[in-house]
Amino acid sequence: MLTEILLRNRLTQTSHSAHVLRRFVSWSSQKSRLNDGTLVVKHFPGPNAPRFAPTPMVFVGSTELERDGGAFLSLGDKLCSEASSRGFSCFQFDLPYKQAKEDTAKEIMDRFASHLKSHISSTENPFPPILYARQLGCLIAQIYVSSYPVSALILDSPPLSCETLSSWPGLLQRFPLPLPEFTFEPKFPVLVVEQQSSEGMLKNNRLVKEGADYTEVCENHSKRGEIPSRSHVIEQWIDELGF
Repeated sequence: MLTEILLRNRLTQTSHSAHVLRRFVSWSSQKSRLNDGTLVVKHFPGPNAPRFAPTPMVFVGSTELERDGGAFLSLGDKLCSEASSRGFSCFQFDLPYKQAKEDTAKEIMDRFASHLKSHISSTENPFPPILYARQLGCLIAQIYVSSYPVSALILDSPPLSCETLSSWPGLLQRFPLPLPEFTFEPKFPVLVVEQQSSEGMLKNNRLVKEGADYTEVCENHSKRGEIPSRSHVIEQWIDELGF
């Protein structure tokens, strides 16, 4: 009898603990590797997210092209978890970089865009995504929006122009430059994000000159002052757009 009571109490406590845990879960994630080598990380709002946004967020990059030691994935995880906790479905696509000897830079970028389109279509979301990319991933994002729809575009620390790619550290050894300049005319909101330490270089970016939103961010808490963090800027910009 005593054993039965103790067991019943333990089950009750376990159930209560699980209930308490569910109350605070505002997002969940799944990770998988596709046959083509793409790493996909899906982040979904939990049952206690404050809302459920119909427009998905897509984070695109290529660690094989970037060779950033996984910085794209770790930053994407952080931004995706924050966005999912606010009710957004988020998808990270880390695309494999494959080059044949005869490939041109434009052919490689077109292949990136085609693969990204296929992956976005597989999410079965009816709304074009808010597309985020960082550094060299911004090349993939810009070739994508040249042919396919998005709801908004966030370029975080992109190259100033395709012409300046020859000075990108180590890129000439692994990527067949030159890459033609992008000429798309955005029919959607664009945000260009720049680190404060870059001293406003991206104010000369074509999109900024043509009216894209621009902001500086600072991730160093001791030096931030009035300069906001990346997370704060992106969250505020998306909220102001009404997504």
